[in-house]
Amino acid sequence: MKKYVGPGIVTAALVMSALAIDLVTIIPAHAQVAPGYTFTTLINFDTAGVVGFGPRSGVTFGNDGNLYGTTFNGGESGHNEGTLYRYIPTTSSYNTLMTFNTVDAPGSNPYAGLALSSDGSFYGTTSLGGSTGQATGSLYRYTPSSGQYSTLINFGVDLSGFAPHSGITFGSDGSLYGTTFQGGVASAGTLYRYIPSTGVITTLADFGTPGAIGINPHSGVTLGNDGTIYGTTPGSTDASNSGTLYSYNPSTGVFKTLIDFGTVGVSTIQTLSGVTMGADGNLYGTTTGGAANSGTLYCYNLSTGNVTTLVNFGTSEATGVGPLSDLTLGSDGSLYGTTDGGGSGVPGMDGTLYRYNPVTDVFTTLVNFGTSGISGWSPVAGITFGNDGSLYGTTLSGGDGSVSNGGGILYRLSSSSIAAPEPSSMMLLIFGGLSVVGKRVQRHRRRY
Repeated sequence: MKKYVGPGIVTAALVMSALAIDLVTIIPAHAQVAPGYTFTTLINFDTAGVVGFGPRSGVTFGNDGNLYGTTFNGGESGHNEGTLYRYIPTTSSYNTLMTFNTVDAPGSNPYAGLALSSDGSFYGTTSLGGSTGQATGSLYRYTPSSGQYSTLINFGVDLSGFAPHSGITFGSDGSLYGTTFQGGVASAGTLYRYIPSTGVITTLADFGTPGAIGINPHSGVTLGNDGTIYGTTPGSTDASNSGTLYSYNPSTGVFKTLIDFGTVGVSTIQTLSGVTMGADGNLYGTTTGGAANSGTLYCYNLSTGNVTTLVNFGTSEATGVGPLSDLTLGSDGSLYGTTDGGGSGVPGMDGTLYRYNPVTDVFTTLVNFGTSGISGWSPVAGITFGNDGSLYGTTLSGGDGSVSNGGGILYRLSSSSIAAPEPSSMMLLIFGGLSVVGKRVQRHRRRY
């Protein structure tokens, strides 16, 4: 069991339990937002002036200080294949920059967000559409200063892989690396490289083959400190079909399957999110399996090859369920992420935003979505840090939009002048004047 901090109150039953078993006391999260934080809805998608809705990705800051992102659905003039938008924090204004599946932007339905290049342009992918009529997705560039949108690659035509669900990552060599969900030799997706200076795209690995047993990568890739590319797949060709963690070395061209999750002790694990390089140089990610079959947060030690389960979601320590987004590394060394469901708000159970500190082993629920004052819910995307230290993100559903279940929101989570304190090794909990001290007990961590 680990130390857990969540916004809310302590129930009498919990206090009695702590007195009886002398374990660390768990604070259930009944409030909307953790103490010391302020949640603000910036945009309600699918409302007047905001034609896009259903964002499946987060936002990216441009060189101009504005936020840029995509929506999977919506659009101008009756289109429903998504949009590319800008939010200007200084004026609280929103602009639809591109409507997908049009002459100007022939790609459609982008799962992925945007990656900022050194020249200020953005690169992104669409899961469908394209300029050749093949409807198998595209790689594009958008330049804010000129408003120019360019289709660079038509997947399924220029490359055998198609239907990318993820965006791109810049490698240390200046190339763009990404994955496709389908296509390739085994029709199970590909890992590819695109060189902007030459316009050449190359298949680096065909998933579903003996050398790359993972299949159908949903997430993108992460650049390691040594220039190695790391990624995950939600399935594999073996009997467990439980997903893999892999690496690719651009210098040597060597692809390795680092973990076959189905062979390391947990048959229900699947990895819909990618991995994030932690401050300690190890890889961190999430799965949808675990003790409660509601997800885990894990660490892969690059030096030893060991995998450690750090958090089991859907339990008293972490009430959110279904972590689908990549983790974001904060300047404090903590990891920030979201869950698609769960939480302990009232009515709630519509997702959470959380922080995990690998050094202190402390998990904190920062937001319970779907609660009073927070109309957005089902955050499937990760978060982005602003220069002001605030966290910015989106939800897939909820908000004041007119579509069924709402069109989602763009939000900001900011810290007030009194930041939420990290607990010490002794936690004091108050309920109705009754105080209980819970001792921190070292949890057994499963290595598999």
